[in-house]
Parts: sequence; structure tokens; C-alpha cells
Amino acid sequence: MIQFTRILPAMLLSASIMLVLETPVRAGHRSPLECAAEQYRETVREFERLVRRRNYVDRVDERLVDDLENSTSRLTSASRNLRRADRLIERFALTERLHWRVETAFFTRTPYPIDPELEECWILVVRSYENLGAELNRIPAFCTSRRAGHSHRAAYQSPTYRRQPVSTGSRFRSASIGAVLQRK
Repeated sequence: MIQFTRILPAMLLSASIMLVLETPVRAGHRSPLECAAEQYRETVREFERLVRRRNYVDRVDERLVDDLENSTSRLTSASRNLRRADRLIERFALTERLHWRVETAFFTRTPYPIDPELEECWILVVRSYENLGAELNRIPAFCTSRRAGHSHRAAYQSPTYRRQPVSTGSRFRSASIGAVLQRK
């Protein structure tokens, strides 16, 4: 019995180390850009799942979130082939516009009640968006396109969504005022 109690923790420790080490090996063939695009897509998917569970969300806004998820899927596909950087830049520009529209719809101009779960999920979406933008800025074609002005929205900009109180009558909202002002 004494040997079993010594062997069991060692076996569990070695098994957990093997699992941790196995993950990077499986993901090793993917580029950091592709990983960042996939992470962004997954966080948008989770946001979409939460939105669909809310009965109070308008159908138009549900479709907007669905369009963002579809766009992130196309962006992930485009991130796999860097030889077609123009396609990647175009997909990112479209996705970025949808990202800002969703943020505006849910956190700035909406009559929706405050939903901490949606806000927390959106913050994760914003963080993964920032990671994607950082990876995109490492691609020479993306930087060249931004300098040349080929796409007016292709240049990555850090999102401005931060929890800031905005008074709307007697209600409190978290909003991204900077994003709205920047877009006007």
C-alpha cells in the first residue's frame, strides 16, 4: 500500500506533464498568425453563443454577430496562406468593420440591459483581437499595405473598449466611447 501511494502521484504528475508538452507539438505546424486568428474566431463564437441565449437581443443584432463569426472564419482561412496577403488584408478589413459594429451595437447605442457575462466575453474577444492585430503587424505585406494606404481600415488599431461608466438616464452602461467617436 505504501508503494502505491508513492507511485500514484508520480504517475499523475508524469501524465499531466505529457499532456502539457503534447499540446505545443500538435499546434507546432501552425503559424502564430493562424493561432491568433483561430483564437479570435473561438472567442467570437463564444460571444455568439451567449448572444443567442439572450431573449432580449434583436434579430438584426444577432445577425450582425453571426456575420462577424462568419467573417472570422474566412479570416482564419486567409491566415493559412500568406502568399495571398492581399486576401488576408481584405478579410481583416471586413472583419474589423464588423467588430466595431458589434461593439457599437451591444455596448454603446443599445437599449439592452447590462449583462456582465456578455461584457466579460466581449473583453476576451477584444484581447484576442489585439493579439491578432499584433501578429498582423509582424507581416511585411500588411505593414506595406498600411503605409501605402491601400485599405483605409486595414491598419490594425487597438480597440478602445474599456469599462467606462456612461450615464443614460438612471441606468449605467459600460461603453466604448472612444471607438464611437473615432468612427464618426
